[in-house]
Amino acid sequence: IVGLLILSLAFLPRCAVPGCEEEEVQEDMGEEIPVEIQDIEMAALQIMQLADLIPVVMEREEENNQDKEEDEEDQDDEEGDENETQDDVPEETITFEEALLRDVLAREMEEGAGSEVDDDQYDSSTEMWDEIKTTVVDIHEQWSDLEPQIMERGVPQDTIASFEEVLDTLTESSTDENSRATMTDANQLTPYLADFLALYTENSMPTTYRLRHHTRSAVLAAGADDYEEATDDIEKMRKLSEELGEEMQGEDEEEIMEHLYLSLDDMQRGVGKEDLELVKINAAILMGNIVEAAEEMKEQEDEEAQ
Repeated sequence: IVGLLILSLAFLPRCAVPGCEEEEVQEDMGEEIPVEIQDIEMAALQIMQLADLIPVVMEREEENNQDKEEDEEDQDDEEGDENETQDDVPEETITFEEALLRDVLAREMEEGAGSEVDDDQYDSSTEMWDEIKTTVVDIHEQWSDLEPQIMERGVPQDTIASFEEVLDTLTESSTDENSRATMTDANQLTPYLADFLALYTENSMPTTYRLRHHTRSAVLAAGADDYEEATDDIEKMRKLSEELGEEMQGEDEEEIMEHLYLSLDDMQRGVGKEDLELVKINAAILMGNIVEAAEEMKEQEDEEAQ
């Protein structure tokens, strides 16, 4: 049944985040963007996806176990109960209200969002935690490869130390199997990736990374009933979106930015009302607009490079 509960969980292609390519990206300045930046980003998103669903899966596991115990108690009283198994439980999917980041991540990972997980991919929440812990180990290995590359580019030592501190915290929260802390810590890795990306590109792609980080952060804060923190994220996104708009001046780009500004207004309204469901709905729409802006930026770069 647990496998059936997580049909909404998307397979994660190596390159589902807008702006990345299967091969290392060649920028106009002639420098290659390390593939580890993209790999760490995708790993962090995968961790958030899984950690978001685990509390719901655990609750349903408990309910199913209780139902099974009740069925076993009734076996002596009702004929045919001995033939009832867990497979008789109706199929259920995780709803919008139950998950926190599911729809936001689906918009962000657009190419992977349409793929469904095999029913037998995860038999329990325990297997989901095992997958998260394995992915955290992968991030440590990817970081080991990335660190010397960005050091050569002159990244400040305090930035490296801060990233490693967040990674250590993520390791601890996943080991403790704390789903909310795991989501928050995984998300906290992503603004550093924007800093690393900025070492290799002169465009505003790092700004889209930061916008996506704050969109997730605002939803997580609202989910914790911390609307003051969510408001702070909104204010930061307002400044970042203005920076992005300064670069996107074409007719099509201005239309995309107008949609982005309006969706940010809508999300701010949800935060102001302290309405979590409204925040989640508008955050997903905002994420879609950020993705579209990043794609448009990438298309413009490709055209200029030809």
